[in-house]
Amino acid sequence: MYAAKGTHDWESVEFVLDTPAGATQMEMHLRLSGPGTAWFDDVTLVAPADTTTPVPPVREDAYVDMLKSSRDYWRRHFPHYSNQAQICAIGLYQTNRGLKLLAPDLALPEDKARDYLYQSIGMVPYLGPEDKDGKPTKPLGDSYYQVTKAGLTRELGYVGGYGEVIDWLVMMYESVTRGYQGQEAPELRTHMVEMTKARGKFRVIDVDKDHCRISRIETVIGWRNEHYPGETAYASRTAWDSNPVMSAAVFKDPDLVGWTQEMVADGQLYPQLHLQANHTWTRVGLNALRFLSHDWPEFQSLAARPGRIPTAWDQPDFVLTDEENGCVAVKNGKELFFASLYFRSRQGVNNYARIHHVTPVDQRSATIRERSAGTTDKTFAARDWVLWDYAINDPGAGHIPPGGFPPPGYTLHQALEGDVYHLAPVPDDIPDPTLGVHFDGVETMLVGRAPFYLCEYGDYLIAMNTSTDKTVTLPARQKFGPARDLTTGKAVGAGQRPKLGPRSTLVLYRG
Repeated sequence: MYAAKGTHDWESVEFVLDTPAGATQMEMHLRLSGPGTAWFDDVTLVAPADTTTPVPPVREDAYVDMLKSSRDYWRRHFPHYSNQAQICAIGLYQTNRGLKLLAPDLALPEDKARDYLYQSIGMVPYLGPEDKDGKPTKPLGDSYYQVTKAGLTRELGYVGGYGEVIDWLVMMYESVTRGYQGQEAPELRTHMVEMTKARGKFRVIDVDKDHCRISRIETVIGWRNEHYPGETAYASRTAWDSNPVMSAAVFKDPDLVGWTQEMVADGQLYPQLHLQANHTWTRVGLNALRFLSHDWPEFQSLAARPGRIPTAWDQPDFVLTDEENGCVAVKNGKELFFASLYFRSRQGVNNYARIHHVTPVDQRSATIRERSAGTTDKTFAARDWVLWDYAINDPGAGHIPPGGFPPPGYTLHQALEGDVYHLAPVPDDIPDPTLGVHFDGVETMLVGRAPFYLCEYGDYLIAMNTSTDKTVTLPARQKFGPARDLTTGKAVGAGQRPKLGPRSTLVLYRG
């Protein structure tokens, strides 16, 4: 409901809502759209007179109904962002495990329940929500994985904070292994440890405000909700549901234990406990209880390990490439080089790359132009949106206008309005990459990831083939000159034109 536009005295606005069957809660928003001032007063929610007195169910029946209803709802609403899929899969498995105790005939078989876990962490393809008959709808086809082969979670590219899902991995693993009738899950542990170690390649060794050594999450090249500098993280970070020794205490992998012991040696454990000690939310309190009662005693019992964060200056060089997320992480002597070639390309290929270059004495960040190839003739023109340059891909976001609410004050305009982005091809088995959300300018899966990228920054040149079925021949690079392939160590002449097979990347360095 809307009040009248313009300047006027108090106005009464009333809205009658027919409560849907099965509703358990409601939410009300009071908003001002556009510049100006509004006053809201005497907001009242009046429930209808109750004419019946429901008979409370037997407690066991109520638990069974709650568990089955929750499980079946999330089977039909299995989300497509990795962290959301993982949270959902944990709930699916836990509710089904409860049903196995209270109503075994209603429980799914163990392999079916574990399949949701496998889908959410990329061990098998993600098949999406199920229909009422339990058949997967496959909104992203038959071969979309929630975690890349490089071990990173998927959204629309590399994410920093939201990619740190180690707490969810631990909770997922313990959903299977802990408690009454817990089971072994070595396949989960192996895969989860690999994912955690992949995040270790996206760490920046820095100094904190007290000039003490610290390891931080790489956030500069991230897609969303990123800040500089990144949060403290060695193996695990501190968050509402995570503590910094969690992964070491549970997985007990030698490298993760070593990274966590390195954190303690750097003096970075106690600064991270501020959240648990001072936040009043019960969710955080439970996390603090877990740290004190389980994870910290377990961690203290572990033997010393030599493993250290792989991005430290005294560690071996490496090149990590992730063609599905369009990003690279490189340690090259006394340099760290992070790049996202598929950077915030929400509606089409924008040819922007995000760079973070780190040395022991300085850091540089840049958003630069790159070249791409293999796009389609379909296009999207940038809108005159200032707050966001996209519409949220969420059916429940219909009350938020595409591009967000205009900021107050003088009318601002988008300098990039009218820029034309060509769309990348998407696999034939994906019926609708918007996943059914058709707001103007909605962020869309895959259409912004080019089949081929060529990106140059300083002494680095990256050629990335993200396609699954094409081989690309690189152009000559006379201006860039001869360079060294950082993966193989071989020299590559400026006139050489190496071929890149599907899902492969060449990182050249001419320093």
